[in-house]
Amino acid sequence: MRTAAGKSKRSGAADKCSWSPGGKGSAGCRLIAAALVLLAAIWVGGVPAAGALMSDVSGTQYEPAVSALREVGIVGLEWAVSLRPQELLTRAEEARLLTRALVGEVNARGFLPLRFPDVAADHWAKPYIDTAVWLKLMPGRPDAAFNPDGRVARGQFAADVLRLCGYRPADATAAMELAGRLGLFDGAPAAYAYITRGDAVIMTYRAFFGIVNPELGSTLARRVFGSRLRPVAPGDQTPPLELHFLPEVGATLVRLPSGADWLVNTGCPATLPTLFAYLARLGIDRLDALIITDGAAAPAGAVAAVVDRLAPTRTVNCVELAAAAQPFPAELLMRDKDIKVDLLVRPGANAGAIRIARGSLRALLADGLGPADERYFVERDKSALAADIWLPAGLGAYEQHDANFLLAVSPGYVFGRPGVGADARSFAEGLQAAGVELLLAGDDGAARVSIGSRSLTVATAAASAR
Repeated sequence: MRTAAGKSKRSGAADKCSWSPGGKGSAGCRLIAAALVLLAAIWVGGVPAAGALMSDVSGTQYEPAVSALREVGIVGLEWAVSLRPQELLTRAEEARLLTRALVGEVNARGFLPLRFPDVAADHWAKPYIDTAVWLKLMPGRPDAAFNPDGRVARGQFAADVLRLCGYRPADATAAMELAGRLGLFDGAPAAYAYITRGDAVIMTYRAFFGIVNPELGSTLARRVFGSRLRPVAPGDQTPPLELHFLPEVGATLVRLPSGADWLVNTGCPATLPTLFAYLARLGIDRLDALIITDGAAAPAGAVAAVVDRLAPTRTVNCVELAAAAQPFPAELLMRDKDIKVDLLVRPGANAGAIRIARGSLRALLADGLGPADERYFVERDKSALAADIWLPAGLGAYEQHDANFLLAVSPGYVFGRPGVGADARSFAEGLQAAGVELLLAGDDGAARVSIGSRSLTVATAAASAR
């Protein structure tokens, strides 16, 4: 998870639809519904078709919203028999709507459990409530009553939905005024009247598909089913897998297409201010995973500081996994099914590496491979080393990387910093003579690569692409 980190261009059918903020009545909703239902089905692929509409919304003003939101899984099977649109929305139902709208059904259940004295462990909405409070989508705090069956004021619901879309209304009255200007509801209802299920569905639908985030320049629909909080790479139809190699720190930031952030190693305590400053510039204040391939590149003091500051959801020690003959945790890739991660650890070694791939494009994060490790993999399984991108721990460590290792990896790009001295310069020159493009970190201290579904783009001080 992350906070917003940059702007994207308005693109996609959702941003060009015939309904526009400020439009009134169900006629505008009907114009957008057919196109959005098809678009949403294309985006989510595996989401089953909604089937026949419920009897109490068919032919009503709620039909376009319910149809589109059922297609993308925000309105689920629990309302398949009857929406009962005039019933008042509960806080538990709001939690389900908001979490599904932000992260989808699967990920709405993927966050840490919290404790609320009035929400039983087996309550149907507990996973959604935990996620909504943990992500600050709704007011609430652990160990305090949540009031899952409580009613929801229209102004409160409007404020929660607008925050989801990037706005920050000062209070419920301001939220209703802004929601009215953006066309999220018809008429001028009071801010403190309770909201019905039907009106909540319409407001969610119009916000999800129609509101363009003022900072990111895209709709929530495009971010959830595309690059959730980042721009789509030019010329590619899918969000990229991003690698940010920080040679001065000794760590690599991995940003997955789904929006998850991993940090591979931490560097030493002395370089943590540089690391934290770089992550802050990207708007990252929490990690989905801290991955350790080398104890020397992630000493205990630095790990403790990163855990305290960035609260990673999961910490993965690759050496321990390999020692127990366990693969890389599949749950970390649940939302990124086209990404594959391999562990590279020599039996008995205390450091290793990972290879992360998207399609046929591969990057070897060899932070922890030493000379003995490299010889082992060259002799046992050269295919495990093959990569388009090589991020070595110490570029210029000419005595470590011999010709056989380079032939096994066969990288197109090598990131890092050349070592000092004639031998190190000779090593870098040898890489270039072999057709390897040597790229250094930019002014911000990072070398970056974006891997799309079919494209690889390098963005550094000496930017190039292939």
